Amino acid sequence: MFQKLLTLVCIMLIPAFAFGYPDNCQFDDTIVVRDYDVHNGYNGGPINTNLTLTANNLYVLVGHVYVEEGCKITIEPGTVIWGTNPEDPTYGPDTLNPGALIIARGGIIDAEGTVDDPIIFTAVGDDVCDPDDFGYNDRQLWGGIIILGYADINTADSTGHIEGIPVGEPRADYGSDIPNDEDSSGVLQYISLRHGGHEIGDANEINGFTFGAIGSKTVCDHLEVFANYDDGYEWFGGNMNCSHLIAAYTGDDCFDMDEGIRGNFQFLFAMYTDSAGDKNGEHDGGTDPESGLPYAHPVVYNATFIGRGSNPDLCNGATSTFHIRDNWGGEYHNSIFTEASCYGIFEIENLDAGYSNPSVVDSEQRLRTGDIKFGYNMWYGHGSVMADYVNPAPPKVDYQHVLDYFNGVGDYASGSANETGPTNDFGIDPMLVSLSWRDGNHGELDPRLQTGSPAKGGAMDSYPSDPFFTTVDYKGAFDLYSSNPCDFWLGRWTYLAEKGIVPGMKCGDANASGGVNILDATYIITYLYKSGPAPKPWQVIGDVNHSGGVNILDATYLINYLYKSGPAPDCCP
Repeated sequence: MFQKLLTLVCIMLIPAFAFGYPDNCQFDDTIVVRDYDVHNGYNGGPINTNLTLTANNLYVLVGHVYVEEGCKITIEPGTVIWGTNPEDPTYGPDTLNPGALIIARGGIIDAEGTVDDPIIFTAVGDDVCDPDDFGYNDRQLWGGIIILGYADINTADSTGHIEGIPVGEPRADYGSDIPNDEDSSGVLQYISLRHGGHEIGDANEINGFTFGAIGSKTVCDHLEVFANYDDGYEWFGGNMNCSHLIAAYTGDDCFDMDEGIRGNFQFLFAMYTDSAGDKNGEHDGGTDPESGLPYAHPVVYNATFIGRGSNPDLCNGATSTFHIRDNWGGEYHNSIFTEASCYGIFEIENLDAGYSNPSVVDSEQRLRTGDIKFGYNMWYGHGSVMADYVNPAPPKVDYQHVLDYFNGVGDYASGSANETGPTNDFGIDPMLVSLSWRDGNHGELDPRLQTGSPAKGGAMDSYPSDPFFTTVDYKGAFDLYSSNPCDFWLGRWTYLAEKGIVPGMKCGDANASGGVNILDATYIITYLYKSGPAPKPWQVIGDVNHSGGVNILDATYLINYLYKSGPAPDCCP
């Protein structure tokens, strides 16, 4: 491999000096992506062109790589990007910071993966053709993705410096004293992010996806975070809309919200191992000051949050579904919260003991005034719904008040000013198909609903008129079980499906090897004419031309795709 130097939008690309491709994968080149960094002696001069990462190459992020204001990075479907561990000296002198992609304010990312060709961010050495080489405990091997914008946050000066980046780096600032809640940072679709979360100091880690002051015109759907050391996702203010998000096997929280986050969210899935993880939802309203404007008020429909297992031996107060504090307000509707070791809600913070001073701004006051809403959710498999404890002076929780809210009694009884009605169900099994907290469990985790589940149909909260939301007739992130993988949004593009943790498929992968190649065509021929086994795990996986069945035309379709530039397999409508 020869050495070359390309100066691009806001980043520099330098090929690796001696680098092996991942086993069984074919790349034309392996290209190291390094930021313009005068501190480490990379004086590349002006950077004045845009950057496209293509699926035929393997890319390696070394250190913090910024896409600066006015610049755009485009990532093709199926592209694989590795991030470096700063403790590994293989890739040059930047051994201080983990590999991370940071979109600065005014920068744009156009990362539009597809259901059959997701974009993959993972750690150096991860053979993406071998789903079993890394596991769910392989965390903190690189950084993550940070995206920063100009939307509103509620800090005192309307700006902040994102966590995970050393102080003094101006490209890591977010927010604005002239905010734009309709700001766009680009497009994020069908992206799988694995094994990240490296920390630069105590409690200063990089999340899987970090969003700072992101506006509503940013497109965000079908994202997966797997085995991140810190949070799966963290929002710092902004007015972002996201759907179909997965946080699996994170070391800390799944979905963390801070600094006045607003926006709409639907179809969120969170899952832990039984040995790591904190809260499915850690929700803070403000930081400096906690009462700053705008108040946090995200609206969430159809979440399925699964904790570490309802094991009292794991209960330390932290392993709960929700932790609500710092004047957070928001809404959860038509969702399923299950299998938390300790509590459904660890606390809804009360800064004023006994609620004697209504002028004190805290989350419990926002519950009392209707700014926190939990409607038509199912709570099952918790030690208790609410933490029954009192902290020293003043107490953080009015335990009875929260129970009254969820049960629709007391201040919330029928006919009262704050009437809610008992719309949340407690202790009723939502009847998920199967649960497992182990890696490599080969389909033992399936968060869809069994036939007869009480989460299907029945009384539900109505959906907002906002066109962002999809109206469905079930609670949680998934509908009833179906043997057709085309009906399971989690099962066609995710690492969870690739590893066999949930039932999944890759269209054309008839022999379930993890990729599509000539052996799949011969597998189909053997099945049709030599009594070989049927395409796995369902026959539809071999119906690559979507004709309604598997026949010899599917084998020829694959050959044309592999060797004659024919169209990609299309098993689903």
